[in-house]
Formats: sequence, C-alpha cells, structure tokens
Amino acid sequence: MSDLKPKCVDPGIAPAYVSSGHILPCCYIDGELNRDPAIDTLFARNLMVDRNEDITDIFTSEEWINFFDMLINRPEEAPKLCKMFCGRKNMNNTNAMTTNRYTLTGTYYGKGIDARE
Repeated sequence: MSDLKPKCVDPGIAPAYVSSGHILPCCYIDGELNRDPAIDTLFARNLMVDRNEDITDIFTSEEWINFFDMLINRPEEAPKLCKMFCGRKNMNNTNAMTTNRYTLTGTYYGKGIDARE
C-alpha cells in the first residue's frame, strides 16, 4: 500500500497555470530542475494552453490520462515531487511548504520529513 495521497485527484482542487503556458495538476511540479520524466510529458508543446481550443482537450489528453493513471493505479511509480508533497503519512490539509521547505538549490531547511534520497 502506498502512502501517496495526491491532492490533485480530489474534487475542488484547481490545477495550476504556469509561466511556460501549461496547465499542471499542481504548482509543486512546475520547474526545470531535476524534472521527472513522468512530469516532463505534461510539458509537451501540444499541451500548451494557446495550442488548444478548449482546456478540456488538455485534461483529456493521453499525457494527462497516463499521469493520473500512474498516480492512482501505480503510485509506487509516482515522481519524487509527488511523493514529497502528497506522500507523507503525516500529511494533512495544510500547505506542504509549511512543513517542508526547500531553497531553489534543493537545500532542506525546514521541519518535517525530508523526502529527498
């Protein structure tokens, strides 16, 4: 059994529109540094907002369907960022950044569980 409890699958949780022009399941997976291949697929050019008539086309894309299938049915394959922000046993409804804080270089400086390897 996995400890992964992805908030992005909960009703009422809004996706994130990021500066690259993409919509992502959450803001925590945005960024270039050490991007997981499973996350990288969500940054395909065909998934940019300005390349789609309707954002529903993005949400129903093969890339999004595969990503959520992995989170729900194969959580052990989830990216490290997903496990870090939505995978802790003690995760509650508070903002993950209040319990785990990292600098842009990945240096851990907060309280909570350090999910890095």
